Amino acid sequence: MHRAFDSEDIIYSVLNYLERKDLKNVAMTCSWLAGHALNILWSKRSSLVPLIMCLPQDTLEIKDDTIFLSREPTPSEWVRLQINASRVRRLIVPDPDSNEALWIYRSPKLSVSGLVLQRLFEQFPPTTLFPNLCAFGSHALWESSSDLSLVRMFMSPGLEEVLLDVSARFTTHEVEQFLGALPIEAHGLRQLSIWIDRGATAFLPSFGKLPKLIALTVDPAR
Repeated sequence: MHRAFDSEDIIYSVLNYLERKDLKNVAMTCSWLAGHALNILWSKRSSLVPLIMCLPQDTLEIKDDTIFLSREPTPSEWVRLQINASRVRRLIVPDPDSNEALWIYRSPKLSVSGLVLQRLFEQFPPTTLFPNLCAFGSHALWESSSDLSLVRMFMSPGLEEVLLDVSARFTTHEVEQFLGALPIEAHGLRQLSIWIDRGATAFLPSFGKLPKLIALTVDPAR
């Protein structure tokens, strides 16, 4: 192994030029570089489906494109999921027109049942499961994005970017509570994007208590 690969900066600089399929090959064939390749492969995710699929096949059941648990995973069976979750830095659905989205939208669309998410986060709260998460979008939770209490569980001081869809399915009180708590629960935010119904912006709070906020975007709900 060349001495250059003693430097993690050089390793990541080289691996970042590889396509996903090549990174997978590196992860499967080179134990020295596997961890670095996996860090890159898992760093950006658009849903929780790949993480849930890390569980053994006999623990999962898919019905109508929705993933359920067929049995309770053992503590050791959760470990692989935990390790890969710790690698995730961005949990955001990319814009459909972006290059990043091409491989996502070509894949079969699966979702995770609310009961599976409930069981997962009972075991591992999101802020514990994703210790390195710096960007989060509520659409990454798919159907469960309508559960504002679940979305709120992802808020942490380490988040730098948040994309929130707070449309008509939430009451004004729920949204006010959620947004009002951001300066306490996610005070490291630098970018905040909010999708909200037209005419509902009147109750948006002042975000002056977010000391690091440099970009605020408010758009009509998708």
